[in-house]
Amino acid sequence: MVLIIENNFYLGSVLKDVLLQISDNTVLYRSAEDAIKDFDFLSNHSVRAIVTNHRLPGINGIDFIQYTKPKLNPKVCILIGSSKLEDIPDDVIYFAKPFVPGSLLKAIEARTTPAKPVSQHADE
Repeated sequence: MVLIIENNFYLGSVLKDVLLQISDNTVLYRSAEDAIKDFDFLSNHSVRAIVTNHRLPGINGIDFIQYTKPKLNPKVCILIGSSKLEDIPDDVIYFAKPFVPGSLLKAIEARTTPAKPVSQHADE
């Protein structure tokens, strides 16, 4: 599952459409509080990635990641914002607006897709 928290209707819809390419189960919430209210549902799924806007009404994106990451154990967390922030945790990928949604897709795939084994050929 890919979990998206985005209060901008247009951007949220675009993110969901793009991320459906890597996960049939992509869930969009308009606020962190709405996602937290639905935590029983979320905790019953394997969360591949959390993608959240930083500036949200109520709980901001960083606080949401810090609250949910230990519980949902996503493979990658991505924070989207309008300006570079100083307090972004080291293990969170930051995307500044505007960005190309395909680059977000590639970042998630790079962090969550297992590497293909390297085949070794014997030359003997």
